[in-house]
Amino acid sequence: LIIMGFLDKVKGFFIEDSGEVDERVREKIEVREKIDIDDVEGLLNGKREEIEGLMLGNKKGLHGELGLVIDKLEEDVEVLASVDLDEKSGGDKIKRFNELGREDYLESLNRFIEVLKDRGNDVVVIDEGLKKFVRSSNKSYSRVILLIGKEMESVVKDITSVSKIVDKFFKENSDLVARMERVDRLLKMNEERGEGEVRIEEVKKEIEECV
Repeated sequence: LIIMGFLDKVKGFFIEDSGEVDERVREKIEVREKIDIDDVEGLLNGKREEIEGLMLGNKKGLHGELGLVIDKLEEDVEVLASVDLDEKSGGDKIKRFNELGREDYLESLNRFIEVLKDRGNDVVVIDEGLKKFVRSSNKSYSRVILLIGKEMESVVKDITSVSKIVDKFFKENSDLVARMERVDRLLKMNEERGEGEVRIEEVKKEIEECV
C-alpha cells in the first residue's frame, strides 16, 4: 500500500507539474492503470529531459555570455603568471610567501576556467564551481594581494562578472531550475530507496512536499 501511494504521488507529480507535461509521458501514465516501482526512474528521467529541452536555448545564451568573460580570465592568468616579483618592493620572505599564494591561486583559477569552458555544464554546476573557487582561493588570494594587488583587480572584476551572469540566469529561469533540482532530488531518493538506504515513507513525504 505504501508503494502504491508513492506511485500515485509520482503520477500526480508528472500530471500537475506546471501543466507542461510531455505528451508521451502523459500517455504512458494514463494508458497504464498501474505503474511498477521500476518505472519511476524512467519517468523521472523523461521529465528531466523535457526540462533540459526547455532550458537548452537559455543555456546557449548563458555560455555565450560566459565566453566573453573566459577570454578575459585567461588574459588575467597570463598577466598574473608573468609578474616579476623581484621588481616588487618587499623582503624575500614576503616574496616567497606571495609566490606560493600565486601558484595556489592560479591553480584554483585555471580549474574554474575549465568548468566555465565546458559547454556541457549547466548553471548549477557552474554556480557550484564558482563557490568552490571562492572557498579554495580565499587563503591564497590574501597572500597574492600583498605584492600584486593591482594586477588582481582585473581578476576580481571578471569573477564578479561571472557571478552576475549566473545570478541573472537563476532569476530568469528560476522555475525551470527549481523543477530540475526537484527531479534530481527525487531521482537520488529513488536510487537510495532501491538500495535500501531510505524508507519509502521518506520518498513519499518528499514528493508530497514537491507537489
